Amino acid sequence: MQKLITSAEKETQKAIDIIQRLDEKSWMRGDKGAKKPSELLHINFAFNDGTVKIEHAWLAKEFVEHFKRYYADLHYKIGNSIWQNILIDLRIISKSNSSNIN
Repeated sequence: MQKLITSAEKETQKAIDIIQRLDEKSWMRGDKGAKKPSELLHINFAFNDGTVKIEHAWLAKEFVEHFKRYYADLHYKIGNSIWQNILIDLRIISKSNSSNIN
């Protein structure tokens, strides 16, 4: 449980990086300096008894899109940014769990 709490912010930054790499809005609009989004090749789900690899690009991207929509649709979100919401949510959970541990 402690590892889950202490790694939450670092792991959240990884999730944010994934979402940002796939964001194609500014590139599609032709914004100055916008880069072509990265291509998601696969997703690995690591379990204690093995790993499942999703190699279908469309299906892999759907996992990320669902994750992104989940955070965008939260009723209690604060601010305008999905990334802010992820960090805020995890900090609240982390603080709550820290006080329960002590």
